[in-house]
Amino acid sequence: MRHEIEERMKLFKLLADTGDMHFTEKRYELLRKKKSTNICPPPEPGPPGPP
Repeated sequence: MRHEIEERMKLFKLLADTGDMHFTEKRYELLRKKKSTNICPPPEPGPPGPP
């Protein structure tokens, strides 16, 4: 019984670490997108095209 509980705890820790890693990656990805939109100004409208 104790061995089974220890195995479940190891699996839980592994899954928690994996989820934390994915969360961290997504956070960095969102920060990169936010930073790039802050640095690059939006495109300005140019002259109208041919009619």
